[in-house]
Amino acid sequence: MHQFRKKMGTAPTLIVTAVLAIALLGGVFMEPTTRLEPIGVGVALALFLICVRMIPEGRLSAFYRFTLWVFIFGTLLNIAYELWHSIYYTHFTIPGMAYRELVRMLFESSVGDGFLAVINVFSVTILQRGRWPSGTDKGWSATAIVVILALAIQIGIELGALATGKWAYDSTMPLVPILGVGLTPTLQMPLLMLPILSLAQRMLPPTPEVG
Repeated sequence: MHQFRKKMGTAPTLIVTAVLAIALLGGVFMEPTTRLEPIGVGVALALFLICVRMIPEGRLSAFYRFTLWVFIFGTLLNIAYELWHSIYYTHFTIPGMAYRELVRMLFESSVGDGFLAVINVFSVTILQRGRWPSGTDKGWSATAIVVILALAIQIGIELGALATGKWAYDSTMPLVPILGVGLTPTLQMPLLMLPILSLAQRMLPPTPEVG
């Protein structure tokens, strides 16, 4: 407990915790169709605190840098993906929609995807007892965990968004049988997570223990 309090007292930990806590409180006042956001932020905050507790103090700095790069690359790679499959969503194909509004919606979606990539990292780090995924891990176990978890998160997001009316599919969207969720969003994070992790890892100085 003393070590956890010491790690919580560092500036990066306090900043991340404060940002997530403020986002969580702000989400309470959102419209009903956006209630998925505060739920996601609350989950991220809980996972982050568990990660802080599990990761040795000497590795926290590298973990924070890695997570930041995961968010950056997660957002950037998903911009291209969101642009490609935006034609399958009704809110991206509204007649007369202004170009500026379309760009804003695509950017917001991509930032949300970057956030989901971070949640994936937090979750896998906990499952691997403080060892975060690098995208270049040897063996299939770490890769399988990343992909399966990304798939589960993506399906959960789609089911929740469809149920609350956050977004809707165009008639051209290919659907996953039984689940009824879109195929392109279902494959989105499973396909992109490994490149995201690999790029983020390349931004860190080489250390024998990272990954």
